Amino acid sequence: MEKTNNTIISKGTKQHIGESKDFNATQNLLFQRAMFGLSIYNESKIKSMNYMKRKRIIKVHKKTQDLLNMWKQELIIELTNNFFEKYFKRSPITKALLDNFDSPDPNFRCTLSNKSLHLNKKEIAMRLCAEGILPQDFFNPHTLKTIKHEDRILS
Repeated sequence: MEKTNNTIISKGTKQHIGESKDFNATQNLLFQRAMFGLSIYNESKIKSMNYMKRKRIIKVHKKTQDLLNMWKQELIIELTNNFFEKYFKRSPITKALLDNFDSPDPNFRCTLSNKSLHLNKKEIAMRLCAEGILPQDFFNPHTLKTIKHEDRILS
């Protein structure tokens, strides 16, 4: 990964820091902090950051990852239950699956990507707002407090 001015070149694609077609710079920073934690910052920025700020970013990131993990499992459970109900209605295995696998397991780590489950950035941000991880006014850029542009590296 190579950083030039405000552009990151990674795997043959260019991405401008703080820019997104879905969000403005402030929204993008809040979203990236929640999704990627401290990894969006370069080493020197992390070292110069206040301890409490680092701790808060780590806490929000962990909460976000736990929420996404549970949400992905709920989606997978719903998809598989619908599949088995539709194609194997009378099978005893289907009955056992439907009875035993109806809630997500917090100890299981779901490794499927957001893309494979058809989750886009806006849907994830809406869920994070609903859970209180992102601010309630996240989608109203006029009332959202502007955060000073910070040097960061996207992973």
